[in-house]
Amino acid sequence: MRAALAKGTVKVTSLERHLGPPDVPEGAFARACRNWNLTKEQVLSFFKDATAISPDELRSSYSVLPCQYSGSISVGTVAYQFSINIGRFSFIRGSSPDKVSLYGCEDACKELFRIDVSGGT
Repeated sequence: MRAALAKGTVKVTSLERHLGPPDVPEGAFARACRNWNLTKEQVLSFFKDATAISPDELRSSYSVLPCQYSGSISVGTVAYQFSINIGRFSFIRGSSPDKVSLYGCEDACKELFRIDVSGGT
């Protein structure tokens, strides 16, 4: 992934924020999620700074929260689906469900995960 990013052959082709599942009742967390914004450039920045992680690392070191951005990313001519969770991890899914890569990004990406918990803009 890093080599493709360095060559400029990675493009974010779609990007959409999702709240849930599970359903999140209206409140401070839901407002904060709606105020969390990632641009296509920031998605590329996440993948540039992230490192590959194992499923065990995901379970033990990252929080899975019902707030994420999902979309499509192309690496050269190959399209993938991705999701970046506000818990500072991501997955990229290939052409089949068993081809999933996990990435985590703690300190290097902390600015991407700042949210306004007061609900203000």
